[in-house]
Formats: sequence, structure tokens, C-alpha cells
Amino acid sequence: MNKIISKPTALIVEDENITRMETMDVFADAGFDVIEAWTGDMALHLLGRLPTIQLVFTDVRMPGRVDGIRLAQLIAERWPETAVMVCSGPLAFRPRTLPDKARFFPKPFSLNEVSAMALALVA
Repeated sequence: MNKIISKPTALIVEDENITRMETMDVFADAGFDVIEAWTGDMALHLLGRLPTIQLVFTDVRMPGRVDGIRLAQLIAERWPETAVMVCSGPLAFRPRTLPDKARFFPKPFSLNEVSAMALALVA
């Protein structure tokens, strides 16, 4: 009997195209199916339509009404089973404003650490 092994799905939310593409490659190389969004608003729309998303990796600063911190908070409220990873460059940011289950990565981040944490969160 053949078993169908499905890959976990990650949503990468980043407004900078090159950074988004590089991050998507890291997650794809780690074994994820990858979906992209370039605003928090777009990410919320995708989360509402695609229940297969298991992990969201988001930047803090993004255009639109929903930044990465608010996105993490809304995910914790609406989709508590979805893992959240938040990254940010240098800015005045307090990681304690994130939901308890969210993980924070300062930029520049280690690609190995990010992919290892992502896999651990969906295991």
C-alpha cells in the first residue's frame, strides 16, 4: 500500500521581493509547500481560504493595515494551531508583544536556525 506523504504548508509574508524569494527557497528546501504574501492583509485573506497552512513566517514591517506583530496576534486568536515565526531588522521592538507560541528571529537570521525551528514547529 502506498502512503501519500503530504508536505507541511508555509506562508511567507514579506514585502521585499528578494527577501521573500530567498526565504521561500529556504522553506522549500526544508520540505515545505510554500505560499507567498507581501502584506499582512493578503496573508489574512489566504489564511481564511487555505486551511492547510500550518506555519506563517512574517516580517514585522509591512505595508497595509496589518503589520507582522498584529498578524501574529490575529493568527493566535483565529488559528491557534498555526505556528508563527516573526522576523525583524533593527527596530525598537519588544518580542513580548508577540503571542506566547510565536517565535522571533532578528535579521539577519541564520537560515539553518530558521528551517530547523520551522520543522520543529510543525512536527
